[in-house]
Amino acid sequence: MTHEIPLEPLLRRLTETPPEFLAEPKLGPVGDVHVAALVHDVLFGLNVSTDATYLATFGTDVGATRRNSQKLVMITAWVLSAPCFTALTLDDTSVRDLFVNVVSAMAAQGRADKYVYFPERREELVRSVLAQLGCLPEGESAAQAEDRLTRISGTERMRLISASRAAEARAKEVREALARKAAQESADKWTRE
Repeated sequence: MTHEIPLEPLLRRLTETPPEFLAEPKLGPVGDVHVAALVHDVLFGLNVSTDATYLATFGTDVGATRRNSQKLVMITAWVLSAPCFTALTLDDTSVRDLFVNVVSAMAAQGRADKYVYFPERREELVRSVLAQLGCLPEGESAAQAEDRLTRISGTERMRLISASRAAEARAKEVREALARKAAQESADKWTRE
């Protein structure tokens, strides 16, 4: 059964993200928030099982991209701690994959705080969370929800650009191969005559 979740309260929740969820993650000697502990607490609140190996993925190794990803994990943890999620029975794997795969792909698109401060990015984060957890925005069909997420998703946009570039490269290879073949056939015709 697919759960319908109201979108607006989650968007408002993001605009009201407490400063603690926007603080610096503990990476090396810098930062305040132990992200692994935060993720553990949120997963515990959702009755999602976890282990030390999974939590180790939120370790304290240093790096600029790592910092941004950890910040977005913290923001996503704030979204997932909403009462609408704690009342559901969620698939453990989906929730764990949300933090590791979906969030890291979104963090690669730019600064984590833009998912708090910019309306379209807020909607992208909330819709990505809902999609990953198998939930729908209230009042939308699965097709409508997927279409809207595709239109606003920076990750999807990058995937489409990459696919478009690959298709264009393939088309160029085909055109060049056809031109070589035509030139070879023309040369063969002249040598026969």
